[in-house]
Amino acid sequence: MIVKTPRERAYLAKSGNATAKALVAGANRVVPWLTPKDVDEAVERAILAEGCEPAFKGYRGYPCASCVSVNGAVLHGIPDARPFEPGDVVTIDTGSVYKGFHSDAAVTVLVRGGANDLEKVRLMQCAEAALVAGVGAAMPGPVQAVSEAISRAVLASPFRLVESYGGHGVGLTLHEEPFVPNYPPSYDRLEVGSVIAIEPMVTTGSGKTIVDADGWTIRTADGAVAVHVEHTVLVTALGPVIFTKC
Repeated sequence: MIVKTPRERAYLAKSGNATAKALVAGANRVVPWLTPKDVDEAVERAILAEGCEPAFKGYRGYPCASCVSVNGAVLHGIPDARPFEPGDVVTIDTGSVYKGFHSDAAVTVLVRGGANDLEKVRLMQCAEAALVAGVGAAMPGPVQAVSEAISRAVLASPFRLVESYGGHGVGLTLHEEPFVPNYPPSYDRLEVGSVIAIEPMVTTGSGKTIVDADGWTIRTADGAVAVHVEHTVLVTALGPVIFTKC
């Protein structure tokens, strides 16, 4: 378990604030006839305006400042020029780097006016409830407490968690130990000063996934709509602190 010093936590707080502002800027571009590329450009401008660098751009060869995943895409959607349409469910996932320290967060936005908007809103509410539950459980002690809180929140709904993917430690690299699964079990422990990205992914379908030919985009195997939300969180003795709160 990698524990952050007070100075490192301050850097992470600066990074997280930039990520939060970038997500707001990107979400404001999720409207009919704009595109994922428009979102990505807004995200990158916002990160740079805060004196940070995009954490995703160049990471393992990834080409953009953000991932923009639409409808059945769960993670790592490469921003393209397809215009948004009413009914699209759009996840924006991005991160910032400040003095070498990374943050990571995601929001999902619905382009209103499509078919089945009510079910999509409920799916988004389920994912948000799972994120709130997971963050609330991020206390010194077993990582499994976070996993159990997330899975309980989703089990109480008609939806399912996406299989195989989850959260992670974050700091000097974008992905650190521990893995933070959305399903138990987990055998790691959180300590005061741990920083983790908590990220429920919820779908209307089976939860199974495939990887697109681009080698990046992870989508539901059955084409079902998915929602992904995420925060970077500091573990303290008094309770979790969200670094990426908008």
